[in-house]
Amino acid sequence: MKSKRYLCVFTLCTFLVSSVNLWAATVRGSVYNMSNEPLLAANVLVVGTQSGASTDTEGNFQISDISPGAYTLRISLVGYETQEQIVTVTDDKETVVDFRLDVDPIFMEEMNVRTKRNVSGIDRDEPVRKEIIVAEELQEACTDGKVMTALSNQTGLTVRPCALCGSCAISMQGLDPSYTEVNVDGLPVLSGLGTLYGLDGLSVADVSKAELVKGSGSSLFGSGAIAGAVNLVSAKSSENPELRVSLSGSDTRQHTISTNLSHQLAETPFRLSASYGSEPDKVDRDDDGITDTPEYDRFNLLGTVSRNIAGGDFTMGGRFYTEQRFAGETQWTEDDQGSADVYGRLIETNRRELSFGYASKSAGTIRLSANAALVRHEQNSWYGTTRFDAVQDLALAKASLEKNWASFHNTLLQGVFHYDDYNDNLNLGISTDQLNRVPGIIAQHTWNIEKQWTLQGGGRLEHFNGYGWVWNPRGSALWQPSSNWSFRFSGGSGFRRVSIFSTDEAVCAGFENVLVPNELKPEKSLAGSFAVNYRWIQKSYSITTDVNTFYTTFNNKVILAYSNDIGTTVYSNAEDAYSRGVELKLAWRHLLGWTVKLGATMTDVSYKDATGWHEIHLQNRYTANSSLKKSWASIGMSAELSAALYGPQKLPEGRNLSESPAYTLWDMRIAKTWSSIEAFASVNNLTNYMQPDDAYAIDAVTGETKFDSALLYGPLLGRTFHLGLTYSFNRL
Repeated sequence: MKSKRYLCVFTLCTFLVSSVNLWAATVRGSVYNMSNEPLLAANVLVVGTQSGASTDTEGNFQISDISPGAYTLRISLVGYETQEQIVTVTDDKETVVDFRLDVDPIFMEEMNVRTKRNVSGIDRDEPVRKEIIVAEELQEACTDGKVMTALSNQTGLTVRPCALCGSCAISMQGLDPSYTEVNVDGLPVLSGLGTLYGLDGLSVADVSKAELVKGSGSSLFGSGAIAGAVNLVSAKSSENPELRVSLSGSDTRQHTISTNLSHQLAETPFRLSASYGSEPDKVDRDDDGITDTPEYDRFNLLGTVSRNIAGGDFTMGGRFYTEQRFAGETQWTEDDQGSADVYGRLIETNRRELSFGYASKSAGTIRLSANAALVRHEQNSWYGTTRFDAVQDLALAKASLEKNWASFHNTLLQGVFHYDDYNDNLNLGISTDQLNRVPGIIAQHTWNIEKQWTLQGGGRLEHFNGYGWVWNPRGSALWQPSSNWSFRFSGGSGFRRVSIFSTDEAVCAGFENVLVPNELKPEKSLAGSFAVNYRWIQKSYSITTDVNTFYTTFNNKVILAYSNDIGTTVYSNAEDAYSRGVELKLAWRHLLGWTVKLGATMTDVSYKDATGWHEIHLQNRYTANSSLKKSWASIGMSAELSAALYGPQKLPEGRNLSESPAYTLWDMRIAKTWSSIEAFASVNNLTNYMQPDDAYAIDAVTGETKFDSALLYGPLLGRTFHLGLTYSFNRL
């Protein structure tokens, strides 16, 4: 009897359970960000139950076996604001609901990847691989107020200052800096002499962000941007505090003060920036009689105004920059200018810029814009016994028309004009004076195919004096099989007229004993690159990786040959040449404020002449950089330890070394932020490394000091200590 009762109870329980399963339902849906991109690994939880799911690579989720009723769904993902929504599950077996998550600003501040409206990292929407470095990150990496210092530890970007006189430029992909186009707001105002002497005067406070494009994938930059391009976007008054004052100094007595004022006067927003920097002493810590770092005084003044005119934004800006720097024997005085007995480099720079810009409001699917600039750069310098006086006048203009065709096509047309008038006093056997007028047309079309593919193609058609019309096509493809993976294929051709002032070695050599036996032919190039980017987002941390491979082949590449006679350099065209390599980057960020960054670049640059193939001189075979940073957002503090590794360089014959040694430079920084005050303390070159080789020799007969620029491969100045303070004021 009891067994029958148990059987009835068991049968009733089975029926009830079966009935519940029959009435159980399913909730499914998708999770996107505010840009409608699917989010991977978002957690979807039914509050009050053990039921939940995670989104897949397409942002989809599904939760099964939910009884009918009203529930609260909680959606969370690291880096995004948690969201809750009430849903009613019915007996129709399936409830569909989608979510849009907004970025969590507190988390992004902790992870140091979001600043105001901009985000550092790879631009995921561009088929051309573009890296963005925002203003706050640039300012954190800077100890002396200069943009060049802020860019010095970026993977794949080498800021190589002359160890003696400090003039610096930017190189990419193992090529010398002349292959990198440096633009300000899309115009090459820093070409020519400006690349060599104007970059050092740019204040980091005047830059909103830096855009780095590596390789020849973009049609928008100059045909000479064979290694890539750096575009510095100017800061706007609306993006800055009303008043910002920064002070910094080092134990060598080097100091910088900058002031930035943003305001509105009679409905006209304006921004005024002034900075002064000085190294007042001839620093010689190793007592070898040669300055370890240049003595200098520089002043930079920049002003911009903007107005709404004819339904668009009009801007006008002006810049004045002046500098005097010295490097050489510490006993040198101005009376020793041109002396063969006491060596010194006295470099004076005066630069004036005037710029204009106009961008219309989007009229439906069409947008018009125009930019123009006038530049005058004057150089008055002594390099030992060589006098170098030069003047360069630039006039630049660009007009753009952009058309959106539905949501899948975008066409950009540009007309450009580059006027360059260069004159100097040098007599090298061939004329170095140049007058170039280069008009051009740029066409570019972008095609978005569904959600995974983006194709972009175009080119530049330019007319060069003596060479006629030159066409340089370039193109890129972006494949994104999911929100985490990005694959980019880019390629294109390049062309540039060459003079010795297209290369920075002439400056390092001090324009002394520079020989150009024959007229240099224009360089032509064909380049290709392949890049892979992956991001992995977990609950408490994220990992991003980036791999970029590149190969460029050249016709008539300009080669600098160092003679066995110290101080003599010879320029010529190579029969054949190539540059190839790979760049690796990894970043790990944790919710608790930890950030680890690793990067490395390996390159091989070689050329062929009558005797065979040779490795190019004075280029690092590999470089690497790393940093470990911890931020405490609750108390406004951060600490960072970073290192940069510089691989060996092939040295010319006739030196005591066949190649320079590899070396590592360590830096450490601690920063504290209050409501309106920021302060930092840092130690640069923590291990006090200085290159062990002397870069000069004394002539046994004449007693004249000769500098060998081939042996300027590392720092001459050791450990330095820096302090900085910034005050920001915003009117409420």
